[in-house]
Amino acid sequence: MKAVVAWDNLGLPVANSGKVSGGERPCKDPSQRTPAPITKPGLGLSADYGLPPTPNTALPNPLGKSSASFAYTAAGVDSGQIIIRGGSHLDFSFIPLAAFGASLRGPDLTDWYTTAWFDKYLKHDPTADARLLSTRWQHDADEGAVDPKHDPNAFSFYYYSRLDIHLAAGGTFDCEDLRTGCAGMTASDGYSGDYSYVKIDTSPDS
Repeated sequence: MKAVVAWDNLGLPVANSGKVSGGERPCKDPSQRTPAPITKPGLGLSADYGLPPTPNTALPNPLGKSSASFAYTAAGVDSGQIIIRGGSHLDFSFIPLAAFGASLRGPDLTDWYTTAWFDKYLKHDPTADARLLSTRWQHDADEGAVDPKHDPNAFSFYYYSRLDIHLAAGGTFDCEDLRTGCAGMTASDGYSGDYSYVKIDTSPDS
């Protein structure tokens, strides 16, 4: 394994004694297992809500979904945590039925960051950095068209989305609030027009 992208939140390698981290089942005998060290770049993708998507009755901890990502950063490993505004567990299921509550653009955002992360750390593609640092998800026209207040920003306002990575050209990029944005983010991400994973998936390979 060279890199990790975790849909529906990033977990930690733990010798589990009963609790479940990131969906991992507990060991029958945790004493027989040593947790693996964190050594590979890990990106977490999560959403505002679980299943079923239930509205918040109070403001949640804005860092509440990022603890594993912070642990990766503390271990000196590139990491990020992207939170989809208005999304749910079903944003990662790609089920095109209205009965399954999910956001409009969550699947596209998920595909965008998953592809860019693997392009960067598996293919060593230097153009992947611009996609990871893209501002397009702050200004998504489709997102704004369906939002009651016409907010085009696809990042959660309940939880902070973050990236802390090394760049192919040298240096680092550390942004702890992608929704607001940070120096180094770019509109020149190398992809022209609207991004749609369905259009890409149903187009002939080139």
